[in-house]
Amino acid sequence: MELSLKADTLTLTSEKREILLNAQGLTLDALFIDTPWEYEKWGFLCYVRQAEEWLIYQFQVEGMMGAFICEEKIELSSGLLDFLSDVDVLFVLGSRELRSAIEKIDPRVLVIFWENGRDLASTFSVTDAVSQCKMKASDFLPDTMSCILMENDGK
Repeated sequence: MELSLKADTLTLTSEKREILLNAQGLTLDALFIDTPWEYEKWGFLCYVRQAEEWLIYQFQVEGMMGAFICEEKIELSSGLLDFLSDVDVLFVLGSRELRSAIEKIDPRVLVIFWENGRDLASTFSVTDAVSQCKMKASDFLPDTMSCILMENDGK
């Protein structure tokens, strides 16, 4: 899976298909998803749960389970923690207020992007940022959380 950040949208590319993540939500290969449900398109599988007035997305790409939280401050119920229990890669907008939720979810990989990303990344001792990268399941250690800070070039 390839990740690239342009403007405020993180693009995940796999097998010439794209998942777009931004503050408005998730777009699954040109299908904007704004309703809780189960979706499948071109081999991408996506589950969406509603928590209060916002959505949490979970999707599978290249054998990895990803999740996207597009809110900067959340409280996770036990049901939402169960929903996110098998997450390999967690994508978040960069608010320091998410640290507690991230620690409860305990993903193998945390990908932070957005304006406040550097502030949150610093709480995980990450200071270097990239605007694009490649990842595969074998790149990450099973019992250690890796953190990737995504920023646009020139920031």
